[in-house]
Amino acid sequence: MRRHILGSVHPKLAAMIPPGYIVRRPTAEDAPAITACVIAFEKACFSEPDFSVTELEDEWSRPRFDVESDAWIVLDPSGAVAGYASVWDEIPHQDLSCDAVVHPEQRGRGLGSLLVDLMEERAADHFAFGRGQVLLHNVVAGPDSNAQRLLESRGYERVRTFLRMVIDLGAPRPPILPAGISIAPLRRGFDERDFYDTMKASFTVDFRFSEFHPYDEWAQRMALWDFDPSLWWLAWDQEQPVGVLEGRPLEDGDGWVKNVAVRPSHRRRGVAAALLASCFGEFRARGAKKVSLGVDSLNPTRATALYERSGMTPERSYHFYRKEFRAESALRQFPTRAEN
Repeated sequence: MRRHILGSVHPKLAAMIPPGYIVRRPTAEDAPAITACVIAFEKACFSEPDFSVTELEDEWSRPRFDVESDAWIVLDPSGAVAGYASVWDEIPHQDLSCDAVVHPEQRGRGLGSLLVDLMEERAADHFAFGRGQVLLHNVVAGPDSNAQRLLESRGYERVRTFLRMVIDLGAPRPPILPAGISIAPLRRGFDERDFYDTMKASFTVDFRFSEFHPYDEWAQRMALWDFDPSLWWLAWDQEQPVGVLEGRPLEDGDGWVKNVAVRPSHRRRGVAAALLASCFGEFRARGAKKVSLGVDSLNPTRATALYERSGMTPERSYHFYRKEFRAESALRQFPTRAEN
């Protein structure tokens, strides 16, 4: 059976496609099948999958992301999605977020290596914008030892472990407000810039912080389906915004905390705990059973301990792998493409 790939790709990669398989760009019609592939992968790693078509569509709507150049699907001989990968230049032409999954029934066919090569070939395109290297970041599920070995064999280094933490919403826990602090939901049309500036000032020591997203790009979050200003909270010290929390409703009715941030001047005063309690209370009032969030296990502000004190416990882990991908490496890996 013949190998087939649609679109420009290095001949080396075309030769890696198993006989009868197809690699092509995804379309909107592929979203349900891609989601099913990711869910099958998550079921193999964790007790409960939490991916959805909506989440995939949100990823495709990110600034600068183009499915015709930044994503691939692998189809098996029956036409089912066997794998999916994407690359997004989170910081333009400097810091690339990579993501790839292989359906658990398709392991052992070299698809993981193929997807890594496709992502790195796409990364090489960013050298045309004047930089001699880009940073590649890949997220790997904690139990996925095969992917971890693959990335390590390809020169990726594990640099962080992120935890998914969760709280089961039982009895109400009213927020305990620090002296002089008030908490209120975001007022649409008034508080957006204060919210953004507080996040920017709070995240300067965080992992991968080098250039916070421009305001207009960040504000696109408010156009997503799950934006609800009553779940975005600000903590105020008189007229100064000193902390923020961005909450998101999940499709199953539970809650997700995307970001919690407190200005350095107001840390260790209970501001973040009060923001969390306000968020948990609102989700509980809406009928949510639990609220989750993700946290860097090496967060310099000791956020993990804060979340544990707030009643949250670790549920799953993800490893961050990083590789400095240089132009000379791309020349060796994809000589004919890099010379063009």
